[in-house]
Amino acid sequence: MGYAVYALKIGGCVLIISSSLILGNTIKKSLKERVRILSSLQNALRYLINQINTYSILEDGLMACSLAMYKNEGGRDLFACAAENLVKGMEVHEAWSKAVDSFEGSFYLKAEDKTALYEIGAVLGNSKTEIQSEVINNVIERLGELEKKAEEINTRDGGIVTKICIAASVILSVILW
Repeated sequence: MGYAVYALKIGGCVLIISSSLILGNTIKKSLKERVRILSSLQNALRYLINQINTYSILEDGLMACSLAMYKNEGGRDLFACAAENLVKGMEVHEAWSKAVDSFEGSFYLKAEDKTALYEIGAVLGNSKTEIQSEVINNVIERLGELEKKAEEINTRDGGIVTKICIAASVILSVILW
């Protein structure tokens, strides 16, 4: 009977420590992923400016932007979804907002990141391409600032998150022992 209790305690401790390790790595990954997506979105928006100046139909420009991006880069689904929403007959602002909301990488984005992206919807489809380009460039700059902040947070907190989770799990295991 005594061996079974110790086996359960050891199993519980291993479970707690491994769960904490997984949690720490998940948090660390989300910090890295946000930096990657913000960087990718900046590149995609630069490409979008070129597409706006090239295509007379916004849906075609958005779809070309989507197709030009690699599958693993953040932003591809954002542009494809916006183009599909426009084809469905939505207004440009609504189509872009819904695309930002449904963007699969948005799990990693913070509210301030999404707010910057929403600004694009206000001018997208404007007949003056200079205005669109100016606003998109401002959003690119804002995303660049957010990326730098995210990189600082990742550098500062990324390595320590896993260590804190493991330390907390070890302390909890010792207390429960």
